[in-house]
Amino acid sequence: MRSKWKGKFINLAVYKSKNLISKKIIDPKYLTKRIYYYIWNRNSIIPMFFNKKRIAVYNGKTFKSFIIKNKMLNNFKFGEFAITKSLGKKIHTVKKKKKKEKPKELNTFAELFAALDKKIEEQKKKKELLDLIEQKKIKEQTAALNNSTKQKSDT
Repeated sequence: MRSKWKGKFINLAVYKSKNLISKKIIDPKYLTKRIYYYIWNRNSIIPMFFNKKRIAVYNGKTFKSFIIKNKMLNNFKFGEFAITKSLGKKIHTVKKKKKKEKPKELNTFAELFAALDKKIEEQKKKKELLDLIEQKKIKEQTAALNNSTKQKSDT
């Protein structure tokens, strides 16, 4: 907040822009020639001589254009009408990849043997499950053969 004893701030470049930086440009929206006053200084108060003029204020990326009205004079700064942030849009759309967890390094022999024992136990359990599945399949096949032989003998 600027103190009152300093008065309102208007940069010297704003006074120069009235005479030097105004350009006639074909506006792509309206396809007509319009005069814009280009302003890079966002912190200056809008002076009286910009009344009903087209202004293009730089927001850091592009120029935002608008027309100065009586309500804006001596009360607002140029930067209040050139928004710098894109509201309502997802700015960062790239998803971050998850890092893969590295296996822990085993330092002692006890840790090595414990890890080996776990792997061996897992392999034994897998073998037992496969054996059980094979036994069930064999039983089902024999039962199916027995049923088919009984049916043949009955007929």
